[in-house]
Amino acid sequence: MARALVIRQGNAPSPWQDYPADLAEVDGIRAGYLVTRVVAPGESEVLYLEVEPAFRRQGIAEALLRSALERTSGDWFLEVRESNLAAQALYKKLGFVNVGVRPNYYPDGPGEKPESGIVFRWRKE
Repeated sequence: MARALVIRQGNAPSPWQDYPADLAEVDGIRAGYLVTRVVAPGESEVLYLEVEPAFRRQGIAEALLRSALERTSGDWFLEVRESNLAAQALYKKLGFVNVGVRPNYYPDGPGEKPESGIVFRWRKE
């Protein structure tokens, strides 16, 4: 039986509740969400993208991103951990381009080394 994916706009869960979000539901169950913000005219930023573990590897993150990108024009930016190769592959698949590195951007636990963030940009012509 096919599962129904619905993406709607709403409020993200805490701590992102003050930002607009795209919410993904599969058969009425929250499967993930994308939190974004407009930084300046023609420039937006992905703040957070999460897919619940039970729904990963089913195209939900891609559907969330595509939905947001289709509604706007201009530039989009995001950061991703340098070790998150799966997310980087998804961003590249959607046309995001690596434009920089933010050293030690992601803090880790005590005694662990912070991780760099890879900065990606997407532009809708």
